[in-house]
Amino acid sequence: MSSVTEGPRTPAEWSNPSAAIWPGARGLSWPEAAPFGPGLDRPLPEAASPGEDLVLCFHGFPSTPLCYRLVEEAAKGRGFELAAPLMPGCGTVPGDILGFTYQDWIGFGKSLWRRLRPRWKRAWLVGTSVGGSVALEIAAAYADDDALAPSGIATIGSPVVLNALLRRGMMKSALLYFAGALSPFVPSTGAALPDPAREGEDGDERWRGYLGTYSGFSHSLQKGLRSLERRLPAIRAPVLALHEACDRMIDPRNARIIADEAGGGGEARYLDMGDAGHMRHDLLLYDSTRDLAWSAIMDHFDALREAGAGPRGRMN
Repeated sequence: MSSVTEGPRTPAEWSNPSAAIWPGARGLSWPEAAPFGPGLDRPLPEAASPGEDLVLCFHGFPSTPLCYRLVEEAAKGRGFELAAPLMPGCGTVPGDILGFTYQDWIGFGKSLWRRLRPRWKRAWLVGTSVGGSVALEIAAAYADDDALAPSGIATIGSPVVLNALLRRGMMKSALLYFAGALSPFVPSTGAALPDPAREGEDGDERWRGYLGTYSGFSHSLQKGLRSLERRLPAIRAPVLALHEACDRMIDPRNARIIADEAGGGGEARYLDMGDAGHMRHDLLLYDSTRDLAWSAIMDHFDALREAGAGPRGRMN
């Protein structure tokens, strides 16, 4: 399946927030997880009258933008408009993700960024989990383009390293080394939609996404992150890397790698959820950490905005 292509959308599509935005999409499994924001479910500002501040938010794999709906009003209260797309292959049924790779997600993110960024005086990137990796990819790709460089970045539980035992002492799963060979024969294991009536903890029961593991995407992610890790110094916008101290999904040391190696400077900030029994991964999903995590991101962006963030994240 090919990467997303852009084109004009009809008024009917603008009025339907669950309209397909990636090729071959079926109807959404969760209407509340539809994409939202300027350029997604409503028109962009006119080119001659750009908006002030846009935050483009990318969700994780294989999740949906639901977590960003939970902070949309808080962002508006701080003067930031949010846009949160549905990433290719997500939000419908698990079989739809099998045709996509991490590289498709990068292509989708770059394409959307190129369309949205020129319509705003300042634009910011936020990503949860693999969505944060995509945000870093965009920041690295356009670091030297004043028209497309982001004003600032925040990541939440995002990886730049999965398996790097000798180089970093980190090992997510040995199966990642064999995922590419396995994908034609075992494209997924445990693929399913979550039980809508399940009981949860701390708000994690509201998560909407696919269960299971997906060999092809995992293989492409392992390869792609090695390239991203090498290009972190190219990033010029300041980065805030948030992570839960005992994240069960992504090694928390990733936040320190991002903060230390991003070329625009960065800060790693860890939250400790005590004895929480869930994945401790998506800090915007959980009732106990949402406000703290989002306030940290807004404070980071506010400080840059008030200091006068110039091209490529530099201070004027």
